[in-house]
Amino acid sequence: MDFARKHLMTDRELISFESEVNRRSKNVVVAYLLAIFLGSIGAHRYYLKKIGTGIVMTLLAVFGWMLFVSILGMEIAILLFFIDGIWVIVDLFLIPSIVNKDRTNVENEVFAQIMAERSMANQAQPAQNADDAQQTQATTNTESENK
Repeated sequence: MDFARKHLMTDRELISFESEVNRRSKNVVVAYLLAIFLGSIGAHRYYLKKIGTGIVMTLLAVFGWMLFVSILGMEIAILLFFIDGIWVIVDLFLIPSIVNKDRTNVENEVFAQIMAERSMANQAQPAQNADDAQQTQATTNTESENK
């Protein structure tokens, strides 16, 4: 997040911001582990919210194994495994940029949420101040009448 936006937040808001962004953001290490151990079925893609391409990777793996086991389409199965394997290797290079893009999106959402909460609090505060002023005035009037 850029410095100008962070400068707009109070210390309390900044702590809340960092905590929420870290909680919601995807983790690079988790994405790499999923890609390395379960990449052929697209687990890392599901984790990174790339559901459509995750489904395609899962289908490539499933059809590849079905053809491999049936021995009818051994050449096609090997081709599907090769495509799936190359895709996982390419994804190993793409994971950092996907995670950074996700973090930027999460930062924007959390910043907007914090600013909306601040706006709502500021709108509620004048009403509270007006209620306090009326209550103070009523107390003053009551004290004057008692004397």
